[in-house]
Amino acid sequence: MELWTFLNPILKIFFYVSVVGTAGTALFIFHFRKLMEKENILFCNKVMLTSSGLGIFVCIFYFFSIAGNFGGDIMSAFNFELLKLASNTTVGQVAILTIIAHTLVCCTIFTVNKVGRIILIICTIGIVLSFAMVGHSSTNGYLAQLLLLIHLTCISYWLGSFIPLRQLCKYSNYKVVGDVAHKFGVYAVSYVGLLVLSGIFYSYILLGDIRNIFSTSYGVILLIKFISVNFLLLIGALNKFRYVPMIETHPEKGVGKLYSSINYEIMLTIFVLILTSLLTTSFMLPMYNSTMYD
Repeated sequence: MELWTFLNPILKIFFYVSVVGTAGTALFIFHFRKLMEKENILFCNKVMLTSSGLGIFVCIFYFFSIAGNFGGDIMSAFNFELLKLASNTTVGQVAILTIIAHTLVCCTIFTVNKVGRIILIICTIGIVLSFAMVGHSSTNGYLAQLLLLIHLTCISYWLGSFIPLRQLCKYSNYKVVGDVAHKFGVYAVSYVGLLVLSGIFYSYILLGDIRNIFSTSYGVILLIKFISVNFLLLIGALNKFRYVPMIETHPEKGVGKLYSSINYEIMLTIFVLILTSLLTTSFMLPMYNSTMYD
């Protein structure tokens, strides 16, 4: 059991990376396809392919880990009866469906026909929806699930833009970078606003009582995550109000500053994803803790 206690948070981190890379990049292409060059779109498609490939690997590993958790040792993960039992659980079934969704994304990412694109869109949406089918939100009602889906969509747009924007800064002309970065900032106002509001209300539902943010381990980790996200917001504001406008007046300097800023955002994002993984795998919700001792 100690092995799976150690491995599950790591698997969750990679799963978050795969979802952000797939859904976030899909949103990036949807919003900015007309502003980008063919090389940029091809790069985004490759990011989605890599992210979904990672998602397939992680979900397969996660499915086997369910059986491993049942048996308590590494060999249990390959026990046919335990694997069969895992396939009958909601978590196991969601893992299987997510494997299929990621596989279809990989098969349709470079397609040009409408049917392929529809399949791609449906599978991308399905990957995001998988979060609401298991985990904390699934035990806290439809409102919690809706808030989580809004939160995940918005965070995918925001965090999923970092790699494509970074590539634009390095390989595209200043006009393309400036146009995309400006438009990204315009859309980000709505996305980030919804991200913050849905995150606050969703966290309140999970905490049960605002005092639990200071009196429980779950709350303390959540507070650290909030602070980290606020730092990300500050960097994003710096990009929008200083570095992006600088691209028009001092293109080389502005793009260089934006590129460096995105690198910092990526590093901070990894830290936020680690905290999120711990919250969803290693810490019990405060309401369950209180129930145990009441």
